[in-house]
Amino acid sequence: MLVLILSAATISSALQNGESVSLVGFGTFAVKACAARDGRNPQTGATIKIAAASVTLAIQHAQRCQKQEQSKQLTQTARINGVRQLGTIWCK
Repeated sequence: MLVLILSAATISSALQNGESVSLVGFGTFAVKACAARDGRNPQTGATIKIAAASVTLAIQHAQRCQKQEQSKQLTQTARINGVRQLGTIWCK
C-alpha cells in the first residue's frame, strides 16, 4: 500500500512540474493547458466565461488501444455469428 501511495505522490509531483510520466505497458500521463473560452449554460442558454485550466490526460499506449479494438471486433463478429463468450472460452 505504501508503494502505491509513494508512486502516486511521485507521479503527482512530476505532473505539477510540467513533466509527462510514462508507465510501461499502462500508459502516459501528461498535463494539458486549456485556454479560457466562452461556454453556454444548457438550462438558460446564457453565455458564460470558462476560466483557463490545466487538465491531466491519461494516454493509452498504441498497443493497448490496438488490442482493445481487436477484442471489440472479435466480440462484434461473434455476436453476428451467434457465438457467446464465457470468460475466455468462446462457445457456439
